[in-house]
Amino acid sequence: MVAAAIGDSFMYGQGAERPSGGYIDQVADAVAWDFSPFPNRGAGYVHYGMDRKGWDYGLMAERKVVPLNPDVVFIQGSPNDLPEPGVEDRAHQVFRYLARELPDAAIVVLGPIPAPDVRPELERLNGEIRDGAACAGVHFIDAFDRGWSIEHRPDGDVHPTQRGHDRLAQEVLSGLRDFAA
Repeated sequence: MVAAAIGDSFMYGQGAERPSGGYIDQVADAVAWDFSPFPNRGAGYVHYGMDRKGWDYGLMAERKVVPLNPDVVFIQGSPNDLPEPGVEDRAHQVFRYLARELPDAAIVVLGPIPAPDVRPELERLNGEIRDGAACAGVHFIDAFDRGWSIEHRPDGDVHPTQRGHDRLAQEVLSGLRDFAA
């Protein structure tokens, strides 16, 4: 099975303390898939990233994911879209585009991960992404509804610690199993 993933600095592994310690690397190691992650620090549905300047999730979907023709597409919600307007519409566009271009692929969307200092804003953003996923008819993993609590770096840094990445990997694997069942 071929899988592709779109995400931000969480997917990049920022905050992990060991090589390949980021949550997506752990997920890739745990599943028997040909896994291609496309992290872009600073990116989101409407926010451009630092690694691929001028690339948001839509452009990554078009240029990186669709050419792979994967069986599974995983998209991670990002706090980088705070407080940008238009997230729900852009997320819906990205999901519809992927569903149209990859009609046989399972598209699984992860909402943003709860963080202590920005929880209310992230809950609003989570709702916008959830609504976009519902309109496009794609799977949505809601970290807020599931009560996820991961350890974040100190001093207001929203990135997970190594233990946070470990827990996030476990939670994502559990969410993926729900859709595979």
